[in-house]
Amino acid sequence: MKEWVIFQSRRGMKELDLILEWFAHRVYERLEKKSQILYHDFLQESDGDIWDWFFQLRPAPEKYRIFLHILREHFCPQHKSILEFFDDKI
Repeated sequence: MKEWVIFQSRRGMKELDLILEWFAHRVYERLEKKSQILYHDFLQESDGDIWDWFFQLRPAPEKYRIFLHILREHFCPQHKSILEFFDDKI
């Protein structure tokens, strides 16, 4: 199942690839089964929705907020600019 999650984490945007692949490799297997299933649903959402939710351009559904919180904590420590982070990676 982890292979499916890694594959689904490869999106149309390099930035989302970096964010979601990190989660797939570092966090996914530590989730409870119920949360893993919910994360599968999260990966079925559109790139635009995930992008907007990650950058808080629109409110995310409550059920996905824990994933977004974990991602933001890793990629935006101490409110570091997300664009600053990506400048180093792309």
